[in-house]
Amino acid sequence: CDNMAWRWNLDLVVDPNGNATSYYYTPQANKYAFHSTSSGPGGTWKSYTSGGTLSEIYYGSQDNASNGNNVYQRRPFHVTLGYSERCLSQYTQAQCDANHDQAHWPDTPWDLSCTTSPCSGAQHDAPALFDTQMLTSVDTSVYEGTNPYQKVDTWTLGHSWLSADVNDDLVLASITHAGDVGGTKTLPKVTFGWAELDNRVPYDTGTYPAMGRYRVNSVISETGAQTDVSYNAASCGSSPPAPSSNTLPCFQQRWTPGDLGGTPTTTSWFYKYTVSKVSADDATGGQTALITFFVYCST
Repeated sequence: CDNMAWRWNLDLVVDPNGNATSYYYTPQANKYAFHSTSSGPGGTWKSYTSGGTLSEIYYGSQDNASNGNNVYQRRPFHVTLGYSERCLSQYTQAQCDANHDQAHWPDTPWDLSCTTSPCSGAQHDAPALFDTQMLTSVDTSVYEGTNPYQKVDTWTLGHSWLSADVNDDLVLASITHAGDVGGTKTLPKVTFGWAELDNRVPYDTGTYPAMGRYRVNSVISETGAQTDVSYNAASCGSSPPAPSSNTLPCFQQRWTPGDLGGTPTTTSWFYKYTVSKVSADDATGGQTALITFFVYCST
């Protein structure tokens, strides 16, 4: 179907009191061969929106008669979101631009990119939906009767690529908060630790990888307090349970192996990891750790 939306983005929220929040996005474009055949792209090349990012948020405006019921006037508060390429940080921008491969871009499917048609390869016979950027900053500002808006706070996000058996995982490594009123004052970073846990249940060991993915297991705050997260062990039995009566923390899912080979679609079981406890420690030794335990019902 031509000109068909694949994702609806939130545009405007007005609460019962008339307070309005508006959202703006930056789309990313790609091309595919519309009405192509199984022998490869041969249809009409069409541009489409392959991804996009939230770029701006305005809030604090009012839907009332004083502004002609125009929620896009008198917007006192502004949030700007900044992004960078999902390329490994050790490479320069020129190297990232010149090398669209997994070595430089671990989780970006550049083989599905087609910016100048015609493009070769059967992978362009249908739309592909992906993003090439990651969130790196959030800036807040306030309107004080002058333009531009006056900056108030900045949050800078640091990322790490952690090794995994399928694709490297992009994880949040740190958040740095700075106050920007009357100069800039930067607080210590909030840092995050991660633990790799296998996603796929190995009933067919060796057929496909374990699909290890990372879960957050520690957070160190700006003041040095540490929060540790522990998870219950993976559990799905020695053989696949009956889906209709399964009470174990795992689920059955059909999926497409793609580059891993095998049949076009297959069925596997995947673990669900539940939190067993959360421990909060002020790291000074002045207080005992506050530990919260979690117990789950099987029904």
